[in-house]
Amino acid sequence: MSTGQAAAVSVIVAPAAEINRQDVRLGDIAQVYGDDPAQVTALQGIILGRIFRPGDEITLSAQVLSLRARSSGVDCDGIDWQLPPNVVIRRQSQSLDKAVFERLTRQTIAEQLQQAGDKRRYTLDMLNLPETMNVPVGTVTYEAMMPNSIKPAAVSSVQVTVLVDGEVYQKVNCRVRVHMYQDVLTAARPLLVKEVIVPADVQFASKEVNAYDAGSITSLEDAVGFVMAKTVKAGDVLLKAMLEQPILIEKGSSVHICAVVNGIQVQAAGVALQDGRKGGMIRVRNESSKKILRAKVKNSNTVEVAD
Repeated sequence: MSTGQAAAVSVIVAPAAEINRQDVRLGDIAQVYGDDPAQVTALQGIILGRIFRPGDEITLSAQVLSLRARSSGVDCDGIDWQLPPNVVIRRQSQSLDKAVFERLTRQTIAEQLQQAGDKRRYTLDMLNLPETMNVPVGTVTYEAMMPNSIKPAAVSSVQVTVLVDGEVYQKVNCRVRVHMYQDVLTAARPLLVKEVIVPADVQFASKEVNAYDAGSITSLEDAVGFVMAKTVKAGDVLLKAMLEQPILIEKGSSVHICAVVNGIQVQAAGVALQDGRKGGMIRVRNESSKKILRAKVKNSNTVEVAD
């Protein structure tokens, strides 16, 4: 559209344009000519609309464009407007694909485990990585961190911050399930309550670590010689809570009672009034004084009076 008469200022609008910001200014889509530099600058700065997301586009008709220019507060009288019927304006973008976020998530998980000194084997299930992300044109950098520690078999989050030209553009929470595996002791056969474990009763197996089942056993020394506190099936993972120290002192047996009195160690003969396991507390009777005392089991025939 043209006024058909000479004008001090001419605005020639292209039918299509690309911009690299959110605000659509007249100067982005038109050539503005005039003798007054201040008026030209004011016209170029008129905001006609906004494109919020990179990669999106809007279409402005000649009528809408003219109305928005005239309602901007800038003097538009006497301007020669050369407008196409419609103007298509697209916001420039660059795409980040899923592989970028997966790489950052894997790298952050690996770094977190390395810092914790955790050398267990693990696998990852990626749960909600963005398929693609359109970002403004510019230099893209990333910052990735974990707000919480990793819990095996539970869902963890890696927060990825996307920066364009050093400015934060968007933050994304990449959720991932971490499956961790460890060589732990399992029952080689069914084990019954009160059975004493011997090496042939157990075997190592690589099992997934469950965040809610702590206390798995990773060495023979923590199982052999212990007594089963519950029945397990062949193949079950042995947990520390399933085992007990063997009974070292039986109820009614004679014991040596040790105590420290005024810095001097004294001993007395006694009788155990309860079964006792190593490190456990039992009641004993001093055979000389007939007093009932609480004492800690030291070995198969010695107890130490508690303070």
